[in-house]
Amino acid sequence: MKDLIVFPQSLEGSNTIQILTIVERPIRADISSYVPKDFPYLFVDPSEFPESREFRDAWVADFSNPDGYGTKEIELPPIPEELQ
Repeated sequence: MKDLIVFPQSLEGSNTIQILTIVERPIRADISSYVPKDFPYLFVDPSEFPESREFRDAWVADFSNPDGYGTKEIELPPIPEELQ
């Protein structure tokens, strides 16, 4: 079975998501090193997403109970004003 890994675009109150990748469930434990440091992430079944990617920028998720937190040290670009 495969899952998508999603995390928020920002730690500043945004719940708009970024999709990291599709992974096989057995390697789920190693994912935190691929997600930006301190960002919550969720494993999501791909069937929970619409087939159309037309409104992908509007997809959101509830990160109040994440599957884990990222540990990767990276510099993310700022979110444009119109998306905040």
